[in-house]
Amino acid sequence: MPSTPDLVGPHPRRRPLRSALFIVALLVSASLAGCDDEALSSPDAGVTLPERFVIGVIEPAGGMPGKLPELDVAVDRINAAGGIGGQAPLALRRIAIDGLDGSAVDVARTLVDDPEVVAIIGPGRPDAVLDVATAVVDGGKPFLTGSATSGELQRAFSGSPFVWRTKTSDIGQMEFILRRASNQGVERIGLLTGLGASGQSFFNWFGFYATNLGFDADDVYLAAYTEDVRPESLLPDMLDADLDMLVIAPERPMDAEILAEGLAAARDADGRLPFRVVLADTGLDLPTTVAGQPDMVGFEGWVTTSTEASALPDVFAAAGVGMPSDAASGHDAVLLLAYALEASAGATGEALANAIAAVVAGDGEVFPPTDEGIAQTLEALRRGERPDIQGTTGTLAFDPVDGVDLEAPTIGHWSVSDRGPAIRFVIDERIDLAEQGGLQLRRARPMFTAPTAGDIPPPASRPTRIVALILAASSSWDNYRHQADALRQYQRLRGLGVSDDDIVMVGADDLADHPDNALPGVVRNVPGGPDLRADVVYDYETLSPRQIDAVLRGEESAETPIVLPQAADAALFVYFAGHGGIVGLAIDANSTEDGLFASDASTVLQPQDFTETLCALRAAGRMPQATIVIESCHAGVFGDADFFGIESGCADGETRLENVLLLTAANSLENSLATGYDRELQAWVGDEFSVAFSDRVEQVALGDMLSVYRDIYESVSGSHVSLYNSDLNPDLGTLPADRVLLLRVGGDAAP
Repeated sequence: MPSTPDLVGPHPRRRPLRSALFIVALLVSASLAGCDDEALSSPDAGVTLPERFVIGVIEPAGGMPGKLPELDVAVDRINAAGGIGGQAPLALRRIAIDGLDGSAVDVARTLVDDPEVVAIIGPGRPDAVLDVATAVVDGGKPFLTGSATSGELQRAFSGSPFVWRTKTSDIGQMEFILRRASNQGVERIGLLTGLGASGQSFFNWFGFYATNLGFDADDVYLAAYTEDVRPESLLPDMLDADLDMLVIAPERPMDAEILAEGLAAARDADGRLPFRVVLADTGLDLPTTVAGQPDMVGFEGWVTTSTEASALPDVFAAAGVGMPSDAASGHDAVLLLAYALEASAGATGEALANAIAAVVAGDGEVFPPTDEGIAQTLEALRRGERPDIQGTTGTLAFDPVDGVDLEAPTIGHWSVSDRGPAIRFVIDERIDLAEQGGLQLRRARPMFTAPTAGDIPPPASRPTRIVALILAASSSWDNYRHQADALRQYQRLRGLGVSDDDIVMVGADDLADHPDNALPGVVRNVPGGPDLRADVVYDYETLSPRQIDAVLRGEESAETPIVLPQAADAALFVYFAGHGGIVGLAIDANSTEDGLFASDASTVLQPQDFTETLCALRAAGRMPQATIVIESCHAGVFGDADFFGIESGCADGETRLENVLLLTAANSLENSLATGYDRELQAWVGDEFSVAFSDRVEQVALGDMLSVYRDIYESVSGSHVSLYNSDLNPDLGTLPADRVLLLRVGGDAAP
């Protein structure tokens, strides 16, 4: 059973470390404008406010009246308290996504171009939120959402004062659900989700948090459905797994209904489910989905909700409108904007964005989130004070590193009950995360454990050169990062003096001249970074698994006219980047789905086949030393003996892969994650592991190999960087990393 501390005991709330910088920036901008701090925060001191402040709202498509009533409720409460500066009211300008050819980005740009709109809230659609946020931020206005939960928002805008989310993200939910399950004694747990924008973050982070929390890999089950794989077709495997809990992250309300119907047949004679069923909040209106559904009796879940102190249901009742399940989050987005406008004395643009950061960093007096408390908070901000901001979801404290996401909201546990006259959605428990340390694991690096120490001597005849195979196994603009990662490895080796004749470079090379490339001819691995495409010599557009084997073995043919030189003094470096699954690395796969479900041996490089290739090279005396780096989801299968990775050894039972190291982006259970969202290119330009690997090995002084591994491991979140075969190498704590990664002999670089 996983062992983790219970969620008990008071913990101090943490504030964004960066917020102090924004406070300073705000004060500096005020002094440059010839205003003192009092003028900055008090309209009465001479600041002229507009007649009103307009917030743009991107409404969901559908044309139904009464959407997002929580925004109207919040605006009415602010205006009842006197508005901004005690005189300027808030107003909403709503545009539905289907109002402009169905494009959320077009709606966003329309609102950005409206000079009266000071900030924008929305949309709920996870597939649109990243592009919308980019358009809004590029337009110089703050963007807030109280409904979109996609983890991409946090990863793309980490540290930005322009983007804020007042609802728990998918990443935070996944952490919280698994942590609660662990503390409640759950041993065997599964996740069933789609691979669209709603389910992708749950799919990405499930394995990471399960590993972090101590779940045994054999007790963790992950299944994903697609357009071709029906969700109900995956239920038999989950039922056979003897689970304690199944987490479902539905892409559509229909998915939850279909799965509920499928599980109905598995209930016992008393109607009990075979295991606990937890529905994750993927931005759907769960009450509408579950209310009145007999097949969903016993289902449960968690949602960001209002505190008891806020009495938000009473506010909605008094307003005469129904209260959506995520009303508190949307309400707080408006509240946060109003407080920031008060703190900035009505200043907009960057000043307003910085004011949001300053406001959420406040740790002064606490006012309750009631009508009276809202008025008191506005007045305190007007006086230049920085109260401890309270929303209806609790303290509006944000992640201290990323800023984008709430760190300690109130989480409501709901369940579907058949007690009483109808099937009901019931919130039966509220958990204040501020009192329990917040989302403790969100950015936590897993505890580093040193790999098994080896006592194998280095090669008797040390290599004096490097031969390398570098392969980007995907193509298209959506997979920009894989080719960029590979290009950086190519440029690193060329910078070491490795000849093009000793490098086989494989990739589609379709980025530099891609029609979506805003920087024609340029490919980079970090936002704003240097061009990596110049002077690169590609040898192949793609290679099949069989051809990869031939290139590594040096077997020239009409299909593989260019192969690696086979020299006894040459160390081997292999770098692969692409989409993978537990079967291996999928060649020419252009989506997570393609990598996960690939099974054709002719298009999947499988761990056993790759191990056999390395064993053949060793048996032929052609590989005294090798370093293999694999960037893909589930890359650990290439090392894991259970999947016939390199730690399983060679088939002859005698040949050992001594002085061969494998470093992977993730273990066999996890996904690897992109990093570096380049707004200029509108693309993820790197993978977190590969960028961390490159940053570390490009340093002038590398130190020992164990230190290199530790630094890379601890700089990556979302997956556990894994190192395999350490026991068949010299002790990594004393092994100079340049002998493995740079091939320096006696201090001289390799020719």
